[in-house]
Amino acid sequence: MNKKFSKKELNDIFEWDVINWSKVLDFWDLVEPRIKDKRILTIGERNGGLTLLFALQHGKVTSTDLNGITEQGKQLHKLYKVDRLIEYKNADVLKLPFEDNCFDIVSFKSVLGGLRDRKKQTYAVDEIYRVLKPGGILYFAENLKASKLHQFLRRKFVRWGDSWLYLDYEEKEVLFSKFEMRYFSSYGFLGIFGYYKLLKYLLSFFDQFINPFIPARMRYILFAKCIKQNK
Repeated sequence: MNKKFSKKELNDIFEWDVINWSKVLDFWDLVEPRIKDKRILTIGERNGGLTLLFALQHGKVTSTDLNGITEQGKQLHKLYKVDRLIEYKNADVLKLPFEDNCFDIVSFKSVLGGLRDRKKQTYAVDEIYRVLKPGGILYFAENLKASKLHQFLRRKFVRWGDSWLYLDYEEKEVLFSKFEMRYFSSYGFLGIFGYYKLLKYLLSFFDQFINPFIPARMRYILFAKCIKQNK
């Protein structure tokens, strides 16, 4: 678990498969002085996990979802006493209702696959690039297509496994080519197979040992940090 955040905080931020998805925090290397008072857009938030992450570090967050943030998410932010730092809006990632060059940071988790169309994924990335200020940073984590085993089991056991458009690891450079600086990593192989809490914990525990030996394209989570050129 990440040392900067408590176990409860990590559970509230990531909600599912917490051990493996929270590894993205080490990759993002978010430091409070870089976040404090920055204008931040979080996308596809639903229950407000990433919003909580940035608000805990005193960022000024515009928290968005297509159908708006749930009451559960709003109550979570009140519980942590960060709601004063948050503005809630309904927003479609394909047509963000914001001016050009207005956010210091944009962040999302597991959003692109739900668009279920390559062109829509490209439009979404274009919109994110548009609203970022020059020098702004996109932090995201997204589901990868991963191995043939992952693909087979998703089709068989995941309700949306056939319709969700998982990213191929090799596609990342093309999809995010607008960004002048791009940093990527991937993580996790076993953790996704844990359908019970204890099993998921054990499989995620073993992932930290086998991850260096698994090819990047066969892991199931993409971590990314993309920077818009400071013109």
